[in-house]
Amino acid sequence: MIDPALTKLMWLLMRGGLRQVKRLLKTPSGALTAALMIVVFGVGMLPSITVGFTRPEAIPTEFASILLFGVPVLMYLATTTLVLTDSGKSLLELRPPELQFVLAGPFSNSQILSFRLLTLALGRIPISFFFAIFLLAHFGSFVGAFLGIFLGGALITLTSFLYTLLVPRFDRRIMMLVRLLLVIGAALITADTAYHVLRNDNVISLESLQSALAECRVAHVLTIPFAPFGNLMMSDSAMAIGRYAGGSVLSVLACLAACYLSNSGFAELAVEGVARR
Repeated sequence: MIDPALTKLMWLLMRGGLRQVKRLLKTPSGALTAALMIVVFGVGMLPSITVGFTRPEAIPTEFASILLFGVPVLMYLATTTLVLTDSGKSLLELRPPELQFVLAGPFSNSQILSFRLLTLALGRIPISFFFAIFLLAHFGSFVGAFLGIFLGGALITLTSFLYTLLVPRFDRRIMMLVRLLLVIGAALITADTAYHVLRNDNVISLESLQSALAECRVAHVLTIPFAPFGNLMMSDSAMAIGRYAGGSVLSVLACLAACYLSNSGFAELAVEGVARR
């Protein structure tokens, strides 16, 4: 699916980035910054790591209950934001070093798209690892949290990619209708959640927000595609992780397949940003 030359380019870019970090760490300011970051993140993450790995059994926290219903809502809102801001276009664009190599070779749209997706996936791994550790005390398990964050981020990114790839294929009015429906959905979720918060308790708190998200039927319906990811993050058994991970992977693969089927103009989109700058 990806040309070996593009795989080598990805490896060379990674090595180049590591060399830059190494050179930076050799300078006094770079070494001091790295030491401060390690201390700050270490102190901030140590309580979460201790609670997450030493608790005898998964005891859901109040914040964890919010995450169970809130993660699908956040994913829906993030997807809506990326679509409305056309962020998929900027994410698809190649950087100048990548562009010079890609344009010089006979690569297909699918191969270039695979290269872009793999580079984004590799960059998402450390981010998913960090948040899985940082919020481990509220998740069911580290494995479920890491997979849920990684796959959830992948689905959001792929959805924005798909919208960008479909824009040239469909009439402008159809794509505007899609954007309008997403905005209406976000407004309905916000209004329904606010209604339940105010009905249950005039004071906004974690408890009232948890109750509102659990009772918000509009959110439950509109966020059905994102529900497995929230359940995956909260799963604490191998069977539950496997079940929800399977559903999450199927959603990502379906969106990925749609991107490949709609990538006829990807090469032009990939170079458009560099030409514009």
